[in-house]
Amino acid sequence: MKRRQQGWTLVEVLVSISILAMLVVVMAEALNTTQRSWLSSQSAVDRQQTLDSATRMLSQALKQATLQSRAGYDTTLNQLVPASDLHFVCGPAGELLMGVAGACGDAVFFQRPVAEGGLQRALQACGFFVQYGGDEAWRPTFLTAVPVRRRFRLLQFHQPASSLTLFQPTSVMGEPSRLSQFTNRADLYGWFAQPIGDSTLFKSSVSIVAENVVAMIVQTSPSAQRCYDTRRYQWEAGSNDATVSRHRLPEMVDVTLVMVDETGWARLAADEGDSLAVVLMSFVQGQSWQPDAVPQGLDALRVLLQGHRLTARVAVIGVASDGG
Repeated sequence: MKRRQQGWTLVEVLVSISILAMLVVVMAEALNTTQRSWLSSQSAVDRQQTLDSATRMLSQALKQATLQSRAGYDTTLNQLVPASDLHFVCGPAGELLMGVAGACGDAVFFQRPVAEGGLQRALQACGFFVQYGGDEAWRPTFLTAVPVRRRFRLLQFHQPASSLTLFQPTSVMGEPSRLSQFTNRADLYGWFAQPIGDSTLFKSSVSIVAENVVAMIVQTSPSAQRCYDTRRYQWEAGSNDATVSRHRLPEMVDVTLVMVDETGWARLAADEGDSLAVVLMSFVQGQSWQPDAVPQGLDALRVLLQGHRLTARVAVIGVASDGG
């Protein structure tokens, strides 16, 4: 009787190939899962680092805010009052930056010293706000073929001492500056709103702090005014809020930043991103953001973002004033 030659039958080969194929599929899926997990973790780390850097910049700038206050005399009230040539204001961006498209959440604007030493008396206008829009203002001119990146961005307004428009004089010698005579908020906020709203000045006056920051909420204490304005008395004379804030920095400024993941936003088509941006701006502007309502507002914002497959990180900083 002949002995069967050793070897693989066709059935055994097919079974072996099937098992090998299954192992390859399983390994590929495991590799993809690991890669996705790593990319997600790396994205979260990058987002946290960016958020930390933004909060540090905000904190350092706000700590330097100054009014250089002095004693003054109000002839109408017939009494001594705080006086200053400078300005600190924070509140809803829609009120501070009237007419500026894409502004979202709150904004804050103030003056701070440029440097130590011989320039310690020189001042720089500074401010922070969130805006949705393209990146045309900051990209090189030769990148015309690259699609515009439309994002929410935390932006910094900066104006050096040489360009400071805060002290514009009147036509009458010896009269106080124009700023101290304005009773209209649009005029009063012109020293920052005008260069931000002017396309020819925007690029030189505004720089990017962080992308994908969809909201910045600014609160002050102890008064917790939604709009804290050291010149509020000029447009709301006689109110308690105006008296409390007259040429006085707030004792504490609390800033909340909400940032979404770049991976999630990049998945959105251009029209999807624009539509969602309108929804987010409407939602943020529609919240009261009073201290007791902030947790509920942030939770609702997270739910809204999760509905569009976007994850959010929140950072909160508190900066105490030195009295200015």
